[in-house]
Amino acid sequence: MNAPLLASRLIVTGTTGFVVVHLWALLGAVWHYRRACTISHQRPTIAGLRRYLLPGQLLRSRWTRLDLALLLTHRLFQLLVFQFVVALTIGVAGLVAMLLGAVHGGRLLHPGLCVDAVFLLAGVAARDAASFGTHYLQHKIPLLWEFHKVHHAPETLIPATTRRLHPLDELTGIAAEGLLLGSVVGVQAWLTGSNAAALIVPATILYAAINMLLFAPLRHSHIDLRLGRFERVVFSPAHHQIHHSSEVQHWDRNFGSILTLWDRLCGTFLVPEPHGSYRLGLPDGQSEAYATVVGCYVAPLRQSWQLLRRASARRRGAEEERPGLRPRPAGA
Repeated sequence: MNAPLLASRLIVTGTTGFVVVHLWALLGAVWHYRRACTISHQRPTIAGLRRYLLPGQLLRSRWTRLDLALLLTHRLFQLLVFQFVVALTIGVAGLVAMLLGAVHGGRLLHPGLCVDAVFLLAGVAARDAASFGTHYLQHKIPLLWEFHKVHHAPETLIPATTRRLHPLDELTGIAAEGLLLGSVVGVQAWLTGSNAAALIVPATILYAAINMLLFAPLRHSHIDLRLGRFERVVFSPAHHQIHHSSEVQHWDRNFGSILTLWDRLCGTFLVPEPHGSYRLGLPDGQSEAYATVVGCYVAPLRQSWQLLRRASARRRGAEEERPGLRPRPAGA
């Protein structure tokens, strides 16, 4: 299967999945509302549910309007780069399979249900690890953080905030996911002799299905939905919401998407406080630079350019302060 055909198939699957995922998230939000009414001994009503899902403060927020506008521009960007990412994944898979085959031969395993299931889970885990890794680096590397600030700027969250990403920031993440998933697919193709592209669609669908079951759209919302004992293994919406907090104690926490394993290994896992209250956005008024559509696209470029210029100036200053070589005596 070539890249354009595979990309078209994934786009159709993704569009259908988008509707299903958000319907599931809506059911989760309704369940959370009913549970909140039970705890507070209030009678659930349609009007109460509407206010719960769409509070006036959220509807009036300029960040809500901006995130919806950015959702449209993001869709255009996604269509432009999607084929590139699919081609990258297929290319990496083919390269890995070819290199391993040249060194060790091929077809060491017979394809079957168990083998396919193992590699399918490995593909999902690899993509999740890549998502964690790039997200971690986007916070830790100053140049990448300048672009990732766009995602952290909103002071209110809605599901559309998921796609509030600078194109260069998003490209970093999806390229890393494509590289790791492609590597797993390549190993499977080498071991079983199967088509290098055969695992990409099911791995992508399974990854999206797991995110759906975890109510992924509610990660960027005001709905503090928790998953009980499952939160030891996987992330709930409440885990990611504190990742967007501007409070110091919440900075650089909970980078993962599905598994909490990666955060636990790196010491960045944080359990959200029960009924915690905190401010969202960037500290010290930094969010204002990203409060317009133009600002979201231009400010990271301007800030990163200034960052590079300051780093260059520091480097030149250090070189000037470095003592020079003593001149050699005449006749030496």
